[in-house]
Amino acid sequence: MSVLEILLQHLLIFLKNQKNFADKYISLKSKVLKIELAEFNQPIILVFSEKNIDVLNYWHDLVDCTINTNLSTLLTLSDSKYLMQLIKEGDDEIIKQLISLIQIIEWDIAEILSLFLGDIAAEFITSILRLITSNLTNQLNFLRARIMIAITDEWHIAPSMQELASFYQEIHEVHLVAEQLLTYITKLENRI
Repeated sequence: MSVLEILLQHLLIFLKNQKNFADKYISLKSKVLKIELAEFNQPIILVFSEKNIDVLNYWHDLVDCTINTNLSTLLTLSDSKYLMQLIKEGDDEIIKQLISLIQIIEWDIAEILSLFLGDIAAEFITSILRLITSNLTNQLNFLRARIMIAITDEWHIAPSMQELASFYQEIHEVHLVAEQLLTYITKLENRI
């Protein structure tokens, strides 16, 4: 649980450095949000104070809103159609305000990594990730082009429905001629 708390605290520090944070944060001041995750025994409690967002695992007073969910569903929290299903009790406006606060984040991987690794290591890792992403994108584009060529070639080679119907009709006619010929041969054998 402490690793999750540390990650959340770093995310909240990163969140505070975003533009428009103060405007969005005003409506959350003095609110308490309790998140009960199926994967953990203890809840995660976010206390929005005047200057901080505290991450706790125990709160003795009343909470303003409680969410009961699992970790994978929590990641889709910005999808409002699932929002009402997650709220166990309390004010749904708190969740909506938190989502709008999270949506202002401009994700910069280098900035996030620099919180943990330092600026130089973060830039190095980010440049490697960009290179890997670029190579993967190029390979996926090449693979997509090859698949399209293969599908197009297959489409040109494959007979149309009309050609298949004509082919089956010719087979049927040959089959009828063969039966007639077999009947004729049988008649000739019986004469001999």
